[in-house]
Amino acid sequence: MPKKTWTFRSKVLLLVAATVLFTALTIQYSARHETERAMLTAYEENASNLMNTVVLNVENQYRSILFHKSATLERRKAGLRNIVTLALERIEKRHEQWKAKELSDEESQRLALEDVRGMRYDDGVGYLWINDMDPDTPRMIMHSALRELEGTTADDERYSLAIGLNKNSLDVFVAVCREHGEGYVDYLAVKPSEGELIENAHKVSYVKRFKPWEWVVGTGVYVDDVEAEVQRRLDAVIADLSHTLAKVRIAETGSLFIFDGDKRLLVHPTIDGSHDLEMRAGMLEELMEAAKTPTVPFEYAWSKPGGNNEYRFRKRAYVTHFEPLDWYIGASFFADEMELPARRLTSRIFLLSCLVLLVSIGFAVWISKVLMKPLQRLTLAAANIEREGILAAEIPISGSVETVELGAVLRKMLSSIEKSDEDLRRANNYIGNIIDSMPSVLVGVDAQGKVTQWNSAAERVTGLGRAQALGQPINQLLPVMASEMDRVLDAVRSRQAFAIHRRVCREGEQICFQNVTVYPLTGESADGAVIRVDDVTEQVRIEEMMVQSEKMLSVGGMAAGMAHEINNPLAGMVQTASVLSSRLTDDLPANTRAAEAAGTNMEAIRRFMESRGVPRMLARIRESGTRAAGIVWNMLSFARKTDSAFSTCNLAELLDQTVDLAGSDYDLKKKYDFRQIEIIRQYEEGVPEIPCEASRIQQVVLNLLRNGAEAMQEGFREGGGKEKPRFVLGLAYEREAERVRIEVEDNGPGMDETTRRRVFEPFFTTKPTDRGTGLGLSVSYFIVTDTHGGEMSVESSPGEGSKFIIRLPVGRGIS
Repeated sequence: MPKKTWTFRSKVLLLVAATVLFTALTIQYSARHETERAMLTAYEENASNLMNTVVLNVENQYRSILFHKSATLERRKAGLRNIVTLALERIEKRHEQWKAKELSDEESQRLALEDVRGMRYDDGVGYLWINDMDPDTPRMIMHSALRELEGTTADDERYSLAIGLNKNSLDVFVAVCREHGEGYVDYLAVKPSEGELIENAHKVSYVKRFKPWEWVVGTGVYVDDVEAEVQRRLDAVIADLSHTLAKVRIAETGSLFIFDGDKRLLVHPTIDGSHDLEMRAGMLEELMEAAKTPTVPFEYAWSKPGGNNEYRFRKRAYVTHFEPLDWYIGASFFADEMELPARRLTSRIFLLSCLVLLVSIGFAVWISKVLMKPLQRLTLAAANIEREGILAAEIPISGSVETVELGAVLRKMLSSIEKSDEDLRRANNYIGNIIDSMPSVLVGVDAQGKVTQWNSAAERVTGLGRAQALGQPINQLLPVMASEMDRVLDAVRSRQAFAIHRRVCREGEQICFQNVTVYPLTGESADGAVIRVDDVTEQVRIEEMMVQSEKMLSVGGMAAGMAHEINNPLAGMVQTASVLSSRLTDDLPANTRAAEAAGTNMEAIRRFMESRGVPRMLARIRESGTRAAGIVWNMLSFARKTDSAFSTCNLAELLDQTVDLAGSDYDLKKKYDFRQIEIIRQYEEGVPEIPCEASRIQQVVLNLLRNGAEAMQEGFREGGGKEKPRFVLGLAYEREAERVRIEVEDNGPGMDETTRRRVFEPFFTTKPTDRGTGLGLSVSYFIVTDTHGGEMSVESSPGEGSKFIIRLPVGRGIS
């Protein structure tokens, strides 16, 4: 039996499949490694080229800044010349008036000096001066900024030395004008700035001689003003670079960055200056070291943008140092991003290989039929595949796609930056609002005791705005700190807080109390303290009131005990009077027998009793005893501790009880006779009973009666008592609002508008300090509005009396 062999079709299929697979794998392997090597080279060249381009750009900007600085100084010098020329024109005008004999020599020189004195410019920083040309000791004739220098000579220590010359500035001015008539001088001078003087400021001045009077007229510019313009130009360059370089990407997420020798990150598309400070500081040191070899890439581990701070991804960077600005310019990219194109190409080759394999199998089947021609086509197809693979290496040039992706990333980044800035502004505003919303005075001071923070409470208490207070010594702004500055400065140095409790101070005629607490700043780089001042006057007075309340509770307890003791003899007296009346006037069998035993009868006894008024006396004893018992009961009801429980109450009866209690009040009787006050009751019919704390409402009405009685007493004493004191008590039902209205109206002197608005404020009183605390009406207002959910108001005008109106809800639940 012949050995079984492979069919031609099988051999073709096997050969084609093997060829296609082998070719695909070879192309995959070769393409992947060649692509990775080519992309790495391209990325490195791109990063290096971009870095060098940025260096050239920075160098050009630096040259532009140097030119701008030189041009600015020259422009300012030309301006100085023009200003001095204008001043000399004014001086020449006065000199011409002297020559025309319109002015005396002394008057013309005086007016010329005043003309030049008023020529201030640059917001008052720029000024002119005039000195004479005495060869030995030049003298300052006029100085428009520092008048105290007028009359001083060149040997005054306040005149600085000219730069490069060991001579006084006035001597140099005179020497330049004698030799050249005019010129520029560099020297150190005092600079007026925002209410203060800055010493040893570098200044360039232009001076010119006025020969008729042998004067030197000069003005100058401070070099630091020019330096400030240069710095603004440099800041603009940084901002422009930040905007430009943020659009540049190396590979997917690689970027360009700039930082300075002080390790401050100046330009970076995704990291701000506060990002990962410790990690960034160490990495910047390594990058500064890598800048010594700018052509050699530096590898390090870093976190990818948008990641979870996983510092495990390899990154390559080129760094160079731009010495004139002490800037380090770098370009970096992640190493694994160069593998992305290779992986994409490999995937595409694999898919294409699968497709080609299927097509090749089809071709092989067809080739088996058409013999060698299909095989040749397959070979050609394999060659085409090889050529297609080479062309595929250039496929990842989809710049448009990458540009779209870059734009999307850039938009997200800008949106994220804007959101971060907005969050930061909101946080700053929120913290500022917290500080300004605090009722305490909060002041920040530095190590010298000067104000650095000033909140709204401080503005309200002192009347000084934040701009006025900043930079001022705290002891000049807050009198409470005048005697404590040594302790404050010691606390800042030792970082030990201290507090002053209940410091007594005076506001006008009022004595107030303050708590002062000083908290030193504890940060390593922070020198200063936070001073907190709290007005605790109300707290102190409340504590005093609580002490007084405790005393009154004790007195109330004693009064309650005494009232119980009084009730016993009162009961015996009333009962005995009733028994006497019964035994002396009633026709009882026992009375009749006793009268007959005594030799008389009940009729004779009654006539004797009536003729002597004994029944009337006994009735008065019973009436007085009953009235006394009622007073004692009212006192016990008012003094009894409440359990804060509501109960249904008849307000008409409660008002009458309160009037009775007011008529027997000891303090009222001590000052006036309440019984002499007319009481008019205007009670509406059908007023429903309401749930309330009867003792609390009684306390409110009693307080109003007490205050009204005292006010009427004072008013009628001062006005001569033309009208009898009168209270009008009103009680009505407001059906639509479902409220009961209580009115207490007097015909006293009334109140002005200011007093009426403040009458319910705690501690506000118009009485002498020994006759009231100012808490009665505020407590009454609290009882009505807070405890009972009602309303309390007052209507009053001077000379028209006062009407207090209380409205209580009918539907409030009973607890």
